[in-house]
Amino acid sequence: MDRIEWHGLYAESWGNDLVPEAYAHPAKYSRGLIRQIYAYMLGQGMIAVGDTIGDPFGGQAGGALDAMINGLHWRGVELEPRFVDLGNQNIELWNGRYAPHFERWGTAVLVQGDSRNFAAIVGGLSGAVSSPPYNETLQNHGASRAANL
Repeated sequence: MDRIEWHGLYAESWGNDLVPEAYAHPAKYSRGLIRQIYAYMLGQGMIAVGDTIGDPFGGQAGGALDAMINGLHWRGVELEPRFVDLGNQNIELWNGRYAPHFERWGTAVLVQGDSRNFAAIVGGLSGAVSSPPYNETLQNHGASRAANL
C-alpha cells in the first residue's frame, strides 16, 4: 500500500457534537481525520453508500457521525460500559440533530464487548476503520476492505 500523508486534520474540534461527558474519553478521533478517512475510502471505492463499517475500538462512537452522514451503517464495539453509554448518547444526539437534514442518513450501533471477538459480535462488514495492528485481524475475519490508516 502506498504511503498517504494528510496534514492539518487536528484543528477542528467536536464542538457541541458530543454529549459533554464524552469528552472524558482519552482517545477520541480527530473530527477532521475521521471525516478524511471516510472521504478517502469512499473516493477510492473501498466502501460505498449503504455499506456496513466496523470499528473495533468504538470509544464514544466518534467514528459513527461521519459514517451516518455518508449513508453508511456503523457498528462499533467498546470494552468499557461507561463509554458504550456515552457513545449511544452521542448517536441519539446525532440522529435527533442531523438525520432529518440528510437524504441518505446511515445507522449506528455501539455495543459493549471485547474487540478480540469483534467479527463474532458485529457480523459481516463491508469495511472497517481501525489502527494498523488490528487491520490484518479484521481482514482475516470477514472485513474485505479494512482501512489501514
